[in-house]
Amino acid sequence: MCIRDSDETVGALTQRDGLLVAEQGRGEPDSLTLLAAREYHFVPIEEPLSYEVRLLLDSGPSGGTGSVFLAFSVELADGEWWWTDCSVYLESAGCWADPDAHLFGKDVAPDTWHTLRIDVEPDPMTFYYSIDGELVNRLEPFNAEALKTARFAPKIGVYSEDGQPVLGYIDEVRIGRPGE
Repeated sequence: MCIRDSDETVGALTQRDGLLVAEQGRGEPDSLTLLAAREYHFVPIEEPLSYEVRLLLDSGPSGGTGSVFLAFSVELADGEWWWTDCSVYLESAGCWADPDAHLFGKDVAPDTWHTLRIDVEPDPMTFYYSIDGELVNRLEPFNAEALKTARFAPKIGVYSEDGQPVLGYIDEVRIGRPGE
């Protein structure tokens, strides 16, 4: 599947040897290629939920400001948006939440697989972040009450901060109850 911006192909999602391969070509800074359906299905989180993905960022074309990620986009009841994500960069992995909260990070070796997970406990609305099986932080967002009635959509893809090409590999996507 190719992602186009007007007449230019800027990204592609393909399957290769059982892996989902996300490629972001040269484009505008602050651009991304997402695994997308015609419509995202936003749903409330009413029971504990775990979202886990194995990711690898290829250092070849990914010059330094790109990442491969898993995220939740969240539509709040008032029409506003919130997000949280975990990303693998060239030599680090980390998780963030809106607005601009850098929760944590850890050094990782280039061109290696990493398992990132976000667990959500809906009451109270708390997010738990893990990298390679290690719980690295938890967040009780300032807008926890609004998130309790929000609708969530999981996303995966690659991101380019400076518009340079990014190549990421995605494997073993799991969404379900924690511990399953």
